[in-house]
Amino acid sequence: MPLTELFTRSLTDSTLQQRFTQLMAAEPEIRRRDIAHKLEVSEAALIDQQCGVQSVRLNDQFADMIRAMPALGYIMTLTRNEYAVHERKGIYDNVRIGGPMGLVITEDRKIDLRIVLSRWAFGYAVREETARGDRFSLQFLIIPALLSRRYSCNRTVTNRATLSW
Repeated sequence: MPLTELFTRSLTDSTLQQRFTQLMAAEPEIRRRDIAHKLEVSEAALIDQQCGVQSVRLNDQFADMIRAMPALGYIMTLTRNEYAVHERKGIYDNVRIGGPMGLVITEDRKIDLRIVLSRWAFGYAVREETARGDRFSLQFLIIPALLSRRYSCNRTVTNRATLSW
């Protein structure tokens, strides 16, 4: 099954959708974080209400999702807050999860993450239409919404079990 078929949730015409559309018309190059700030909502609200994206809310089995990441192959992981962005690309391996803590350190050190799963609040599978085609990502928002972690895979994933969360 093509990955695009997983994104079947219909759009609702909400006040947030309307405000988002107006802001995008005025500032088409604005980033989602800045949109959330200007609209005084969380990034999770934008994703959940499908403002500019299609999304599927994931369950809260975050440890299982991280353990399954190696099956995605080569990915980009991006972690950011108000002050910094940290982007790394590689293949997840050496995933270790113990209780609320996780560790991912690839042998080539391209990915070196310490993960505090007990602070993860929401997870979404997201489809964004870009000039280069569809971009798929898994996005996790952390309490308080100071930090966001995104995992992107720019290829079609044919193993549906990978995204059965």
